[in-house]
Amino acid sequence: GLSLTALYGSTEYLNGSAKEKEKELNLTASMEVVKNTNVSFRYIDVNENSSSTDWDKIEATFTYTF
Repeated sequence: GLSLTALYGSTEYLNGSAKEKEKELNLTASMEVVKNTNVSFRYIDVNENSSSTDWDKIEATFTYTF
């Protein structure tokens, strides 16, 4: 069947004397397509204080287990 996962994280840290904050959201959909073979798609969104360092990414993975 289809497996859906959501992961959210928020981090605060010091960068020199500046206080920084970063938020990350990961959304994953995974499914077994053939016995012992899974395909997964993940969307990752990272937001930082400075919008120039924000990024997002889409990943696809294919896994065979034995």
